[in-house]
Amino acid sequence: MVRCPTMGHHSTAIVQFNRERNIMSLDIHCPHCGEPTDMYELHDVYDSNDNQVPYQTAAKQFALVGCGVWNNNQKCAASVVDQDMADRARVMMVLSDHPDEWMY
Repeated sequence: MVRCPTMGHHSTAIVQFNRERNIMSLDIHCPHCGEPTDMYELHDVYDSNDNQVPYQTAAKQFALVGCGVWNNNQKCAASVVDQDMADRARVMMVLSDHPDEWMY
């Protein structure tokens, strides 16, 4: 892993470097199904009144319900696509409240 001092509100956000494609991944993973999602998608979470949810609130909701944060905050019920990444995501979400530290 590479530590990037310019991302997010932390001085050492963790990013994954995809060596095969020579790109950095900004994916966080659903803690229930393991599906990857760009962490900036958390800016596109809306409540039942179509009001945008603050980023950090959306992050806390994502840690609880996973992909369901975009489905009326219902817990993710999707089939597991990557159990290993779902397990890793749960651990990262316990260790930190900050999505820029959930990337793996």
